[in-house]
Amino acid sequence: MKRIRNTSINNFENKSLNEIRSIVISYKQSQNLSPKTFDVYKRVFKEFDIFFDKNLNLYDLKMREASQFIEYLLKDKVYYLDRFHNTGRV
Repeated sequence: MKRIRNTSINNFENKSLNEIRSIVISYKQSQNLSPKTFDVYKRVFKEFDIFFDKNLNLYDLKMREASQFIEYLLKDKVYYLDRFHNTGRV
């Protein structure tokens, strides 16, 4: 029996990382987020480019690598370490 794929995932097939990034940013802009929240999304994308190769094929990304990226943000990046109190302290 064939597995039916989620149609929202199908919409992203064959799109580059920049195209997906543009879609996410546009969607988040439509949600009327605060400028501070929107800046966090931009920083996450910037850190993604630093952590991974800019030419990364998103479909080659493994769950373990994605988890390592999240751990990197939470443990190694100062502006995420104290994200709830905004004191900038580790």
